[in-house]
Amino acid sequence: MIKSFSFLEWMSYLEKFYLNIKCNNINNTIYIAKKLGILKLNRFVYIVGGTNGKGTTCFVLEKILLEHGYRVGLYTSPHLFRYTERVRINGHELEERLHVDSFINIERVRGALLLTYHDFITLSALYLFKHRKLDVIILEVGLGGRFDATNIIDPDISIITNIAMDHMNILGKNRDLIGIEKSGILRNNKVAIISSKNIPNIVKCIIRKNRINAKWINQDWFYKKYDNFWDFISNDFCFLDLPLPKVSLINVATALAAISESTFSIKKNVVKNCIDKMSLCGRFQVYSYHPIVILDVAHNNHATQHLSRKLTNLKGIGKIYAIIGVLQDKDILSIVSPLISIVDFWYCTELKTQRSISAKKIVKHLPIHFSKAFSSVRCAWKEVKSMVKIIDVIVIFGSFYIVREMYDVFKDINK
Repeated sequence: MIKSFSFLEWMSYLEKFYLNIKCNNINNTIYIAKKLGILKLNRFVYIVGGTNGKGTTCFVLEKILLEHGYRVGLYTSPHLFRYTERVRINGHELEERLHVDSFINIERVRGALLLTYHDFITLSALYLFKHRKLDVIILEVGLGGRFDATNIIDPDISIITNIAMDHMNILGKNRDLIGIEKSGILRNNKVAIISSKNIPNIVKCIIRKNRINAKWINQDWFYKKYDNFWDFISNDFCFLDLPLPKVSLINVATALAAISESTFSIKKNVVKNCIDKMSLCGRFQVYSYHPIVILDVAHNNHATQHLSRKLTNLKGIGKIYAIIGVLQDKDILSIVSPLISIVDFWYCTELKTQRSISAKKIVKHLPIHFSKAFSSVRCAWKEVKSMVKIIDVIVIFGSFYIVREMYDVFKDINK
């Protein structure tokens, strides 16, 4: 019966694997990968972990390597609009029928073994990569690192973007415990790119104990931002006068640091042209002007601190209106606290998922006279639009879900 499933039927079927979220047996994933012959990919592999910036770093790696003519496979999560975004070959999403073929092969081998949703779709991505001629594969860690399905693959270079408080109910209640989980992607005697200036001491101990060849920001590689350009310097690269990117600068620098430690050859003029063309949905994305509308998937304290700094630079004589929607496993107070002093009016909304936290719960953590609860993103947007002036700023944030729903609203408006 499963063999005849359509792509949409497979999507519905795989949702039941969310129920296995507490299945922490990576051995099942390894067993299936061995059976499918996908545990050893025989390609150069980057694995990218951390709390924030993983997706952007993967995106930049992909773009720079593609611009230099390398054949690249990218696996990332979560998706913003459609499942097929999660796997790209040479910059392109694959046809649904190819995903279906991989699902069938994995299910055939899985039998009665328990997998989580992320385990299953990671195996699917690896299966798709195995059957393509690629020079490099980029894997974004889904959650944590040590027990994440991507970690069954031995990377040539591991990247840790940062370590901050998120998913504490799964990864641990403090940065040391979270750091242990994140550092699970590091490998003995292999290169690790560390792009955080504030790594927990426990992670430094793990790096020393396992003789990991760590390349540290501000020690082994450097970047410096100026008004209209920036510089990147490492042992092998000296790229000066680079254009400022539309995506996060530190993630671009991290990607360059990772490439500089590989065997891939890149040229400054190609990198400059590539940076000029980079844009990524939902990462401080300025969707429109007059008023300025910004979309951002920021969903933890570290990300909203960054968002607050960016908004501070934008704030003029107008007001800042925030539309926020959050998932149940998030700490609301830690998300909103960096923005309390800069946002003037709050519009809290429910999201179209069972995992959404109620808008009224978000309101409880906000200034009472400047926050309202709404049943949907569409209702919140309608109210905000009736209030704002062209000199104001609207920021929509809190989840990948809210950015996706805002795009649906914009699509209907533009019909």
